[in-house]
Amino acid sequence: MINTSKKRSSLFLVDIKNRFKIIAGDDQLIDRTEFKNGLGIGNELISNRLFDLFDKDKSGFIDIIEFTETIKSIIEGDKISKIKFAFELHDLDNNGFIDKKELKILIQESFYENNLKFDYFQIDLLVNDFFSVADKDNSGTIDYMEFLDTANNYPDFINSITVNPIFWLISDRYEKKINLKKGKVNTKKIKMSNLQVQDIVGLKSLMVPKIISFYNRIVNPKKSKVECMVSGFNLLPSDVMQIKIKFENKFKFNPGDYIYLNTSKISRIDWHPFTIIEKINDNEIMLQIKVNNRWTKKLHKKMLETFKIKKEFNQKFDWNFKVDGPFGVKFNDSLESKCLIMVGAGHGISKFAPILKDIRQKLKYGKHNIKTIDLYWLVLNQSYFAWFAKILNDFKNDNLDVIFNYHTYFIDKNPDQVNDKLLFISKDVLNDKTEIKLIEDLWNGSSFGKPNWYDELKINKSKSKTSKVNLFYSGPDNFYKDLKDTCNKLNINFNDKNF
Repeated sequence: MINTSKKRSSLFLVDIKNRFKIIAGDDQLIDRTEFKNGLGIGNELISNRLFDLFDKDKSGFIDIIEFTETIKSIIEGDKISKIKFAFELHDLDNNGFIDKKELKILIQESFYENNLKFDYFQIDLLVNDFFSVADKDNSGTIDYMEFLDTANNYPDFINSITVNPIFWLISDRYEKKINLKKGKVNTKKIKMSNLQVQDIVGLKSLMVPKIISFYNRIVNPKKSKVECMVSGFNLLPSDVMQIKIKFENKFKFNPGDYIYLNTSKISRIDWHPFTIIEKINDNEIMLQIKVNNRWTKKLHKKMLETFKIKKEFNQKFDWNFKVDGPFGVKFNDSLESKCLIMVGAGHGISKFAPILKDIRQKLKYGKHNIKTIDLYWLVLNQSYFAWFAKILNDFKNDNLDVIFNYHTYFIDKNPDQVNDKLLFISKDVLNDKTEIKLIEDLWNGSSFGKPNWYDELKINKSKSKTSKVNLFYSGPDNFYKDLKDTCNKLNINFNDKNF
């Protein structure tokens, strides 16, 4: 709950005293307004509550003794006193109980203060998880004894969920450092499709599901009877559902392939395509479904409603799909070449997710001939943003930087609109567990606006020496012509469909 690593040093306390002098001014007393503005606390409820905890004599002012002694008690106090302070801070209205609204306000403000990118639904997940553990009497509020019991029994959990007041006092927080290359931002709106398989576009995006449905029902009804069951169901950032489906028999596919899904619980005739993200085992695969259209919204709502009903009556969750596929071309041998360049724009980046996962496994176990991989991610909106950032972070954690290089371009954002850190929260619905990971320093070296393809690809071409360079593009047509023309000039093999 209060991580005191590196904060115990006398240098930190000296810094705190100096900060007090700056905030207090000539009278060396801090009132509520000076406290809020001096510490840069955005939420007035939090600022007032924290002020009250510092103002021991209830004079309406904080002096140097109250200020430093409170900080010392947070840093150097015993376990019980730290837990008590944390409870009192989260009890914003000082009524002796923490309710969901109070906890939600504090967690959200903590994310803002730490410059963390998050989805609002994640806050509800964290609050609900905390109450499921701490609210023993199911009263809808948490009293001090419940909070104390949770802190003793689940220290790691409470550390990740509660707010540490020390972060408002760290001097580094006031010195924002952005190590980002600045460039001209292209603010032109780019039309985005809700379809989740990149290569099915335009008229085909409207016609193919209906043709597949007709074919399955009339021409080849047996093929539509391939059934599978949901074996895992996670909620990810950016309104993405991660669904694991299990087949009775072995299911073969190639990286980048997609399948059509149908469920009678939503519609008997609608079939929708989704890229296969990962192989779990021989008869189990993973899909990541963006909730961005009528069918996926119904799926999201219906699956959650079904789970809640089954849980209420202590029944096992069961959900079946019909599957048609897999579809896609055979895994292109060009992807096995020594020098690879991948360019993913907007939702087109999703096509590279399973391919990158496959390459990552080969790199880890030395089963590859790859010399360099350069991935260009053109970020157009928040679709697939958080979970694809997680994939890149996995490469980083595997220390594959020598081979794998990624270049992120925020097409329609300014540097001050990009958060320094990203909070990745995955809610395992079926097992009622939440995984929280902090992704840091992912955007160092990021750029803004459209890439200068000639300069970028020329650098990549120079790495290859005698090796043939292959570029693979997945994304909207907006970037197609310029990219292909540049590849032709530099004698780089351009691929946009056959992989």
